[in-house]
Amino acid sequence: QFDDSKLSGAMRRAAAALMQKRIGDASQAQKEIVEELRKIRDILEQRDVTSAENLVKRLIESGKEIGQLRNELRDVLRKTEQAKQIGNEQRRQRELRRLRKQQEQLRQKIEESVRRLQRLRSNAARSAGRAGQRLGKAEQALGGGNSEGAQQEMQEALDDLEQAQREIAQDQREAELALAQELMEKIADQLMALQSRQKAAIEETVRLRSEYEKRGSWSRILLKSMRNLATTQRNLESETLSVSEQVQAVEILSLALRGAARSMNLAAENLQDRDTGEQTVTWQKQAAGRFEELLKALESVKENEGQPQLQPGQEGKPSDAGPPGERVALLSQLKIVRALQSELITRFENVRREEAKTGGLTDDQKKELAAVADEQSQLADLVRELTSFFGDPEEPADELPASSDSAEPEADESKSGEPQRCPAKSPE
Repeated sequence: QFDDSKLSGAMRRAAAALMQKRIGDASQAQKEIVEELRKIRDILEQRDVTSAENLVKRLIESGKEIGQLRNELRDVLRKTEQAKQIGNEQRRQRELRRLRKQQEQLRQKIEESVRRLQRLRSNAARSAGRAGQRLGKAEQALGGGNSEGAQQEMQEALDDLEQAQREIAQDQREAELALAQELMEKIADQLMALQSRQKAAIEETVRLRSEYEKRGSWSRILLKSMRNLATTQRNLESETLSVSEQVQAVEILSLALRGAARSMNLAAENLQDRDTGEQTVTWQKQAAGRFEELLKALESVKENEGQPQLQPGQEGKPSDAGPPGERVALLSQLKIVRALQSELITRFENVRREEAKTGGLTDDQKKELAAVADEQSQLADLVRELTSFFGDPEEPADELPASSDSAEPEADESKSGEPQRCPAKSPE
């Protein structure tokens, strides 16, 4: 708790002491002011990390900070080893005193990091705290001329910082899952609205195609409707990208929405060219299908909320899969992965089937293959990150078995823009 009277009282005492030239009293009062200001900062920062998104950001920053401290400590340890080889006694002692000063500064940085980790309620605070204590012992050892003992303490401090980094990474994964659940619940209404409007755009495209086929030409009224439809599709694309930015902290959601926006973009380009053909409708349906799969995943989050879960270590669940709410968010993300993978396989095989019939690829089909290849690559990277929550995967995501229904051509980024990689089969 913060008592504002302490801060104002310390400031008044400092001012009075300075006016009366009582330097010692003024210095003590100023220290109290600094301490009270630190309490205010801590309170404000604690409020800031109540948001799951801010917690993720702070943990990322802390992980980088501990990594930098490890590098600095490793450098001091290396220089301490080198100092032992200095033959001149005076030079050696002077260098050891300098290194002791560096150790002291490094210890102070670690202590500040520990306070930040404590505010984040991270288990890494204990490991980082041990590192700071060991550096204090290393300072004492160097001060007593015991460079061997100092090196041993520094090496153990390095191990503690490495452990702290691992614990921060674990905390970050858990916070990201909590954030995923929070964001998935927030965007449900937006997705429902986008899905409804996208279905309406599909119906309008089909209507315009039917009218054109009846007339055999584009009337002025139909062309105006076509322009309006192309604008609507562009607007839906823009809004979908906006939602993807809102959830960019949950990469699988962002990837799925960017894929929907890409399909909308391709459809809009065709509509601007007065193309209401099958491929245009296919791209529109792909976008609507993405919204449907995401909404199913969000619904699974709501259905599992509050239901009893197996505790870590029980049969049927990974022993380190985290608290129940986090497992729900993780499983929801994995459902999205599976849906996306199945879609990519279907899209790839549809294009290959058409190529087998005609002996070549149209420009639209080349664009479709390029989109499939790009999303498959991004999905593989995300699968690695998601499965890291269970430990290192035994097999890299991009080495999953290929579709058995069609041979897997070698990857080929040729000038024709025909990436030839077949997406991996989605596990049943």
